[in-house]
Amino acid sequence: MKKKLVSIILSAAMVMSMLVGCGAKDADTPQNETEQAEPVQENAESQESSASDSTETSADAITFWYMGDSTSGIDPLIQEFTAETGIQVNVQSIPWQNLSEKLLTAIASQSGPDVMQTAVSRTAELVTADAIIDMTGYLDTVEGFSKDRFFDASYDSLKMNDKYYGVPWIVDVYCVLYRTDLFEDAGYTEFPATQEEFFEACQKINEQTGIKPFYIGAAQNYNELFCYPYQSGSEIVTEDRVAVFNQPEYIEAMEYLNSFYEAGLAERVTDNVGSYVKLTNGEVAACFGGTWEAGQLQSVAEMDGKWAVAVWPKGSATNDSVYAGSNLVIPSWTTNEDAAVKLIEFLTRTENELKYNEINGALPAVKEAWEDDSLANDPVLSVFGEQINNAKAFPKVPEIEEIGIEAVSAYERISVGEEDIQTVCDELNEFAQNVLDSNQ
Repeated sequence: MKKKLVSIILSAAMVMSMLVGCGAKDADTPQNETEQAEPVQENAESQESSASDSTETSADAITFWYMGDSTSGIDPLIQEFTAETGIQVNVQSIPWQNLSEKLLTAIASQSGPDVMQTAVSRTAELVTADAIIDMTGYLDTVEGFSKDRFFDASYDSLKMNDKYYGVPWIVDVYCVLYRTDLFEDAGYTEFPATQEEFFEACQKINEQTGIKPFYIGAAQNYNELFCYPYQSGSEIVTEDRVAVFNQPEYIEAMEYLNSFYEAGLAERVTDNVGSYVKLTNGEVAACFGGTWEAGQLQSVAEMDGKWAVAVWPKGSATNDSVYAGSNLVIPSWTTNEDAAVKLIEFLTRTENELKYNEINGALPAVKEAWEDDSLANDPVLSVFGEQINNAKAFPKVPEIEEIGIEAVSAYERISVGEEDIQTVCDELNEFAQNVLDSNQ
């Protein structure tokens, strides 16, 4: 099984080279592997922190793998932690696209960091590789780790076989970014609440403006793609490792998206221009987006008062977003578990989640933090906070990266409009099930 896991991690490495991303204001501090980001310019060595690469630690020193291109986003909190506890922390910044390679080395040598930030989509991969410890017992013994402090999807992203393999830290969900002026001109002072209403609004905007109002980026991003099946009540892969891409609920989601192409309300082929750029230019009226895209829109002065964020319109089952972001986990080889737990407890305190948000714009996984005025009264972030309550974690299978990439490729075939949806989804399902079965 370990050999198969090596293959899976290597596959994930190739995925990350294409899907590396950031979900915060500070581009040096990515929070989510699969969100779109600007290209990384430096080589891997220059992206490491100035701290020593040595993984040797002692009882009063631990190593923390922090995802990003520098440690600037976390340094202030680490300094406070050391001042409070006396524990020195060697923070090493690991660009997302380098994580898989680093993990392979760490798993093979059974040495590496004592604490690690990792994407929520990688839980199953790390658990199956015996790379991180079961932290279920800490949920009862460490007050700050109590499940009721966090959003439901946060701990669900860490749950396998009724055990929890880390603590939530950063949340990322996806909402709809839209031009309020274009929707108001079409008679909508509030964003449509259902998928049917949204489709009708797009028809009216198209009739008035001639633009194709909905930008669909699902052929580039499986975070976006999987939101739609979740909203129609579909799983992606079931808990017992059965792929369901060819079942009615998934087909329903694909047909809903295809209806926008058929009605001339969305471009079949995208041109790689950022969705927020098209929104700014008035080429589209609505698109999928995360905090990174919202931050880009906030930086454009001429967009003031012309755009907003909305929770997803409800599909036939839910209005769930894919739940993304990152968790804090403890590698199984650590000899400093007590100190590692203390660092995680410190970083997930409400006041420190808020400090981290202030530094980086990263969204807290702790519910209490969202009661603070800085989030509750923010017209953009408060909507993301509302969407977190309607979010669903990735299927917890190690192969999700490989399957997700194939699902995006299959959707691209659907979006072009030259192939039967059921046939494409049957082929996708066969691919996914073969991948799942080969790793049993």
